[in-house]
Amino acid sequence: MPSRTLSLRHKLLILLTAVILGLLLLLFSTNYFSYQVKQLEQAKSTVQQIDITALQLRRNEKDFLIRKLPKYLDKHQGNFNQLNSQLDLLSELNQSIDIDLPINQLKKSFLEYRQQFIALTQTMTTKGLDKDAGLYGKLRHATHELEDIYKAINDTSLQVTLLSIRRHEKDYMLRHDSKYLDKLAQELATLRLNSQQIANTRQLIDNYQKALNAYVTIDKKLGLSQEEGIRGKMRAATHKAESLLKQTVAETNTYIEKQERQTFWLSITIFLIISTALSVFIFKLINIIISPIKTAVSNIEDIIAKRDFSKQVIKETDDEFGQVIDSMNNFIKFTHKINNAVEELRQVSNAVEQSAQSTQASLNQQMLKSEQVSTATIQLDASVNEIVKGTETTRETSNLIAEQANAGKQQLHQLNQFLTQSSNELVSSTDDIYALDKKCRSINSFIEEIRGIAEQTNLLALNAAIEAARAGEQGRGFSVVADEVRTLANRTQTSTEQITAIITELQAMTVNAVTRVNQCREGSLANLKQVDKSTLTLSSIINEVSSIQAMTANIATAVKEQSIAIHEIAENITEMKDDNSHMLSQAQQSLSTCALANEKTLTLLTYKLSTS
Repeated sequence: MPSRTLSLRHKLLILLTAVILGLLLLLFSTNYFSYQVKQLEQAKSTVQQIDITALQLRRNEKDFLIRKLPKYLDKHQGNFNQLNSQLDLLSELNQSIDIDLPINQLKKSFLEYRQQFIALTQTMTTKGLDKDAGLYGKLRHATHELEDIYKAINDTSLQVTLLSIRRHEKDYMLRHDSKYLDKLAQELATLRLNSQQIANTRQLIDNYQKALNAYVTIDKKLGLSQEEGIRGKMRAATHKAESLLKQTVAETNTYIEKQERQTFWLSITIFLIISTALSVFIFKLINIIISPIKTAVSNIEDIIAKRDFSKQVIKETDDEFGQVIDSMNNFIKFTHKINNAVEELRQVSNAVEQSAQSTQASLNQQMLKSEQVSTATIQLDASVNEIVKGTETTRETSNLIAEQANAGKQQLHQLNQFLTQSSNELVSSTDDIYALDKKCRSINSFIEEIRGIAEQTNLLALNAAIEAARAGEQGRGFSVVADEVRTLANRTQTSTEQITAIITELQAMTVNAVTRVNQCREGSLANLKQVDKSTLTLSSIINEVSSIQAMTANIATAVKEQSIAIHEIAENITEMKDDNSHMLSQAQQSLSTCALANEKTLTLLTYKLSTS
């Protein structure tokens, strides 16, 4: 643990070193555990790849057994080589992560499986991979030779016997049951007996017998069932390898899960240990740093509360903060010199305060007199300004009246012209209305003619209808036309009556319009007379306003000259008053400063300063 004699810099360096070491230890443990987990994951992946490759071997095996193509032998060989490489890699990982896996047994099992598969493929090749190869091809060839002879002699019974032999042969090949061989032997003996009189058949039957025996022998070597012969040995080797592989996968997964749990909890434990150690170390170091500070703060607060600067601050450490405490104690020792200076300052401030009080009294009396003169001058200046403003207002008002009178005169002249023009236009409108009334009367004559035509048309349509009725069926179409003409005549008569009513209303409105236009013309003539009278009145008003303007201008000039002189006097007095006010303010400020200095010196003198 750091000593109290060490400096803060060394304490912080020790703290930094401890934190860095803890982080490095944590980083190292994390990397180590990550490497272990990576190795475990690689082992798990390798075991899974071995399982997949084993399935590929079985797939190649099934493909060869079903399709009997040589390419599956090459694939089987490639997958087996890949399996050996994966087993070698797993063996290396087994040594690095110390997993007890039966890798050697796996290699032996898969090697045995491979050997049995090779023996199986060689035996099947000898047996024949297609109908023309191997022992199966020879058997077919011997059978075909017998068939050719029996067909040549055209012996039906022998051909039937041969077909029975072929059927038992196929049954055996499909079912691998020896009872079919017994049946085949009986049929073959019958065939041999019945063929004694045929030349060359005995040798061919012997050849068939030999080929069949060889085929049966190789077939039994392969195994008539999944548990016999080479097929049974390969199946046993396959099951053994698969069992070991399944066991290996289970053991690997169990071991990896166990190691991952251990790694996780070990990482958590290391992290907690490092964190706890660093926390304890940092807490102790903080306590070492904070404890002297708390003690010093407590001493300083006690000195301030009691106002006793004769005490010293307790020093607990020799670090940088201890140097601060030494400087503070030296400052406390220096306070007795400050005490003497404060006493002298209090005496000087008392003298200055008395002088400032006498100066303030003189300035107050001078300020009062200046204020009275300034007030009178300001009142006089204000009165003159009001007179000037009144004259200016009067002059502006007279100018405005003159301008408005001239404008009114011009407006009356324009109104006169407008009324004259309106009267002339009303006369023209009266003539137009009279012309309109004449046109309406002429329209009435035309309407009377149209009404007469409509009545005649109606009579003609009635006569036509009577004639059509007399004509009977031949005049029916003419009757329809007569009805339409009569309807049209009635509509024409109705329209003329409506037009007559409208023309009558229009004539009445025309008479009213003429009457109103005459009234408007008479009113316009009366307004013209009133406008002429108003124009004469405004001319006399304009002359009087011009006289008022001249007198107002003379008064305004004289008042302005007096206002300028009074304003200069008021400004000088105001400047004197402002100077006195500024001097009084400075005197008051000096007096306040002296009083404050006396108060502060008295406050300082109440503290218990060191005299050592």
